[in-house]
Amino acid sequence: PALGMGYGMLPPNGAKSKIPSVTYTSDEYNKAKVRYGDLTLHVRGAYHGNFVDAPLWAPSVVMRTLSLLIPAAGPSNPVEVHDQLAESASEFIR
Repeated sequence: PALGMGYGMLPPNGAKSKIPSVTYTSDEYNKAKVRYGDLTLHVRGAYHGNFVDAPLWAPSVVMRTLSLLIPAAGPSNPVEVHDQLAESASEFIR
């Protein structure tokens, strides 16, 4: 949804993809009520940075400290978040 927010691709302009889509939102995006696609799921305890691979390889202390400045990683377990994202995306595709 972040790309769409910057390019007018999200509602309320009525844009809708013809391809079924699922969107995952972090705590801050959910709070802003960002929604897109056929299904929007809030990943509780995840910040924007949890949707990239950095929380998987960077030490938690680094990510948590960085989160004081930017939304680098939420309190959720990064491995669990990525596993759940992969599993739910796979189910959506089926």
